[in-house]
Amino acid sequence: MLPEKAEEYRRIMAVKWINQGMTQQEAAKRLEVTQGAVSQWVARARQGGEEAQKTQPRSGRPTSLSDEKISQVLTVLETLGPDGLAMRTSAGRYSALPTR
Repeated sequence: MLPEKAEEYRRIMAVKWINQGMTQQEAAKRLEVTQGAVSQWVARARQGGEEAQKTQPRSGRPTSLSDEKISQVLTVLETLGPDGLAMRTSAGRYSALPTR
């Protein structure tokens, strides 16, 4: 995933190229995105201008943990270290917790 500013720049450039006569398909190929994405960017720009091309805050489920609880969990994890996170499996072996 690109940083927010890079994503904004990519959207702005696509719209600029389209306005200069490039096809949406050509712009999509150049930016390595789908033609549908370029189409959405162009539509958004036509409705709201360059301001509409800026990255919008993403919504999501707020955490149910307080800052204090998060701090406590991080402290425990840091104290245990990677080896402390191993757990016994049903086969009787130890394995580390999966990472994301």
